[in-house]
Order: sequence, then structure tokens, then C-alpha cells
Amino acid sequence: MIVKVTLLVISLSLGITAIATPEWNVVSAKSSVSGTSLKGKLTSGLFDACAEGSLNDSTASHCESLGGDVSSKIVACRALAITSVVLQSFALVINLYAMLGGHDSKLKEEIGAGLSGLGAVLMAICLGVFSTTDLIRDEAKLKADPKYGYSFYLALTSLLLSAGAAGISVTKVLNAR
Repeated sequence: MIVKVTLLVISLSLGITAIATPEWNVVSAKSSVSGTSLKGKLTSGLFDACAEGSLNDSTASHCESLGGDVSSKIVACRALAITSVVLQSFALVINLYAMLGGHDSKLKEEIGAGLSGLGAVLMAICLGVFSTTDLIRDEAKLKADPKYGYSFYLALTSLLLSAGAAGISVTKVLNAR
């Protein structure tokens, strides 16, 4: 039970961090001409986009909220990711409550497994939707080299840990029958 709760706590923390950080997608470029070095990095997340650049020793960076003027796929991914985190929160609370014992402890385990599993599925759908956004395809058309940033991988890790917690619950419930 402690392992499952630990997985949910870590999954929840990573999911929240992934949603809040602007590095789901990263595009970097650098060039050097006649001793002048130019580097640039564009990042985007579910809510913010950032640009960093440097010319020789001078650097600048700027982040801006994406607001509501984004593709429907980003809006869908936002909703899926946030719902996933909410479901994982409920799963954590129910699993903590099940640890206290009492009657219906098995039912609490089953509900916690269902919520955790559903949270994992929603995050998986979000990651799939994000990977097909115009942002990724447009940068590929421009011959840029878009990569997934650390926020994307945090969301993926959150998904795997949530699925692991659900798997532990399902295994325990099935073994009890």
C-alpha cells in the first residue's frame, strides 16, 4: 500500500509540474558567421511559450502566456492533463483512506485503481494529441528540429507511475478473489 501511495504522490507531483512548465516542445538553432555566434531556443507548453536567444555574449529571454488563442488540440490536451491530475488526486485520497482500514476497504482499493488508471489513460491521450499539434508539424516543415522537452517527459513519467499504481491495486484486488 505504501508503494502505491508513493507512486501516486510522485505521479501527481510530476503531472502538476509538467502542466505548469513551458517545455513540452523545444526548437533550438545556432549559427556562427565571421566570429559572430547566434543561438536561439523556442519552447512551448500547454499554457506558455518562451524564447531565449544570445548574440555573442549578450543574452535575452522572454515568456508569454498562450492564452485562449491556441489550437483546439492544445485546449483538449490542457483539459485532459488537468483532469488526469484531478483523478490522480482523488485516487491518492481514496488510497490513503483505504490505508486506514475499516469496512469497504476492498471497494476503496478498486475505486482508487479505477481513478488512477483513468488518469493514466487521459494523460496518454493528452500526449498523443500534443504530438499531433500543428506546432510540431509546422516546425518539421520549416526544417527545424523540434524535440519534446522535459515537460513532455515528466507527463509521460506521470502516466507510467499512475498506471503502475493502478496495476498494483488491480493485482491486489484480483489476488484477493
